[in-house]
Amino acid sequence: MNDNMPCEIQINRVEQNGIIYLVKKLEKVAYVIACKNEIAEIIIPTSINYETQKYNVISIFDGAFKNSKIISIEFSNDSKLQAIEKEAFSYLPIESIKIPSQVTRIGEGAFSHCKKIKRVEFASNSQLQIIEKEAFSESSIERILIPSQVTKIGEGAFNQCRKLREIEFSMNSKLQKIEQEAFYDISIESIRIPSSVIELGEGWCRDTPRLTKVRVDKKNKRFCCIKNEMIIGKTNKEQEIYDCLVFCVRDIKTITIPYNIKHICSSAFELCKKLQVINFEYKSKLETIHKRSFYMTSIRYIA
Repeated sequence: MNDNMPCEIQINRVEQNGIIYLVKKLEKVAYVIACKNEIAEIIIPTSINYETQKYNVISIFDGAFKNSKIISIEFSNDSKLQAIEKEAFSYLPIESIKIPSQVTRIGEGAFSHCKKIKRVEFASNSQLQIIEKEAFSESSIERILIPSQVTKIGEGAFNQCRKLREIEFSMNSKLQKIEQEAFYDISIESIRIPSSVIELGEGWCRDTPRLTKVRVDKKNKRFCCIKNEMIIGKTNKEQEIYDCLVFCVRDIKTITIPYNIKHICSSAFELCKKLQVINFEYKSKLETIHKRSFYMTSIRYIA
């Protein structure tokens, strides 16, 4: 055999039970890439058999089921699935789904625009690490429990999930980042920020008029909560002084802003429609007020 000859790429397209796969012979793995139009209910198997070999199903490709007629999705109990890629299930009329334990990433827009989906469950031993941009945006989710291994909730991940009233984090959460507008325009009334969080992106919970209860885990080194009314943070996690006002509960009427606050972050008081009086402590160090900080408030007096 000539050593300069290119290696044969051993990838085959396979259809089984109305699901279309790509199989990689060398790696012994399979990827879901599409389904037949008439399919309404599917079960994603742990593996498929092809030419006497077994191939573990490890990924659902970009747009694999987008705009299909599927109303029910199930996974084998011992699923080896690792990733649900971009827009894999977007626009489907499904009502619920349980994400297999070995999935580590839910891709951009994976379940976006699923107008009927109300319930998303994760296996108790979920290995999910990343929820990408707009993963569940404009869906009808009512409650979500974020698995403990998740480190990032991407930009707009749950934006405009207007029926979403409960967001919970596991007590041993490893979450580090909630990116910008991740919880934009949802209906939550309370939230607890885990100890591991080091970043709350711009407008991370913008347009949340019902959010009146906030807590930050006492072990968090970047953010803290004052009087259960406001979340303040540090520009640099290594510094001792909390110099950023990040968020204020939406039913506040009067607020006193600590003298050490240098920055009022984007949307910090947005939709605080009862807010009428703002006081600044003596020798205030305030330098910047970011966009939409006081949007839709009823301020009458500032001192």
